[in-house]
Amino acid sequence: MVEKPLDDAAARTEEELARLLSDISAELRLHDVPERLRMLALELDAALARRREGVAPARTTPETDATDR
Repeated sequence: MVEKPLDDAAARTEEELARLLSDISAELRLHDVPERLRMLALELDAALARRREGVAPARTTPETDATDR
C-alpha cells in the first residue's frame, strides 16, 4: 500500500520540522532579541508542545492576538 510509506515520510518530516523549530526557538531565547521575538519563541514552544500532545493548534488572527495591541 502506497499510503503507509507516505505517512511514514510525512511523520519523519514533521518530526524534523519540530526539531528545527525547537532549535530556532531556543536560539531566540538565548540571545538578546526584541521582546516580540521572545514572545514568538514562547508561542512556538507552546504550539510544539500542544502538537506533541495531539492537540490541534489554535489559530491566531489579528483580532485574537493580544500581543499586537
